[in-house]
Amino acid sequence: MTDSDIDVLRSRITRLERELAEARSQLGERERARDAVEKTPVAMPARAGLLPAVTAASSSAEKLALFRARFVGRSDVHAVRWTSARTGKSGWSPAVRGGFYTGSETAADYLPLEDRIVERHLRGASQPGEREFHAGLYPMLVGDQCRLLVCDFDDAQWRHDAAAFVAECERAGIDVLTEVSRSGEGAPGQSHRATAAGRLPPARDERVRRSRDLGSV
Repeated sequence: MTDSDIDVLRSRITRLERELAEARSQLGERERARDAVEKTPVAMPARAGLLPAVTAASSSAEKLALFRARFVGRSDVHAVRWTSARTGKSGWSPAVRGGFYTGSETAADYLPLEDRIVERHLRGASQPGEREFHAGLYPMLVGDQCRLLVCDFDDAQWRHDAAAFVAECERAGIDVLTEVSRSGEGAPGQSHRATAAGRLPPARDERVRRSRDLGSV
């Protein structure tokens, strides 16, 4: 190996050491910036008043109208949650005449989503000892249109991720609700849920597309 070869290698090592030092410096800056952001409380952006205000003094009809305006899905069918008394297994099935879904039903057998069903869902168990009632929504509309999107944010930066999602929805003119989901109660890592209600683009993901199939519930 000649002296020139050794000089080339030394120059290469010097260049790599300089690049490594620069990378370490940039990494330190970004880590400090990240830690500062995580320690700073972030307030959720205020939602735009895209829908009429409803208060505790509003009528049941007004409250139901607001709920259904935010959570839009098919009105010709809805799902119900069931729990097997024998096995304890739970699941969801389309609500049908006769009360028991077998998979052989026709469109005429499905029960529509009416205000009384929504009200019963919101009230849960209205009488002592009555089994809780849970109704499900089919969000995929005709033409692969969807007006409802639910996102879960978790891990250490869930507050910031959720706030960014809310801000983007508001910039796009989509009404959005935020809440801490039940799965995060009492857990070290809380989970935050954001629900966006508005007209969304046609579904492109095949997994989402299949959700409109009643048999996939």
